[in-house]
Amino acid sequence: MVLCLQKGNVDMDKADRVRNVRLSEGLTMEAFGKRLGVGRSAISNIENRNRDLTGQMAKAISREFGVSYDWLISGYGDMRPTSASGTAAKVAAMLDLSDWATQALTNFLQLDEAKRKEFLVLMEKTFGSANADEILSQEELNEVNAAGEEAKLKKRAELLDKAKVEDA
Repeated sequence: MVLCLQKGNVDMDKADRVRNVRLSEGLTMEAFGKRLGVGRSAISNIENRNRDLTGQMAKAISREFGVSYDWLISGYGDMRPTSASGTAAKVAAMLDLSDWATQALTNFLQLDEAKRKEFLVLMEKTFGSANADEILSQEELNEVNAAGEEAKLKKRAELLDKAKVEDA
C-alpha cells in the first residue's frame, strides 16, 4: 500500500516528498533516477537524508513528473496543481523563470478571455508581435496584407484598436 499525501503537508520533509513522488509514479529508485539522469544512489542519498535536495534536482523532478516545485521545496500547495498558479509554476520550472515572471504569468492565466485579448492587443501595440494572427481574425489579417507597405502598419494599428474597443 502506498500512502500519497498530495496536498500540502509541511510535516513531510523534502526527502519524504521526493519519496512520495517516486512512489506515486510506481518507480524504483533506479527507474526514478534514470528519468532524471542520475543513478539510484543519488535518489537513495536524497530519500535517506544523506544529501539535501538541490534546487536543480527539484526543478528536474518538477519538470519530469509534473509536480509543483514549491511543494517539493517547502511542502506548501498541491503536489500536482492544476490551477493557473500551478500551470505557471510548471512553465516557470521548465523555463527557469524568476518569481516576478512566474507571478506575471499566473496573473495573465487568471484573466478571462476578453481581458487576455485586451492585454495581447496592448502588447502588440507596444512591442509588435509575430503573433498578430492569434489576435486578429483571418479577414482582418487579409486586410492588413492587402494594404500597401506604407499603409500596412497604419491598417494593423487601426484593426488592433478596433479589436480592443470591441472587447471592452
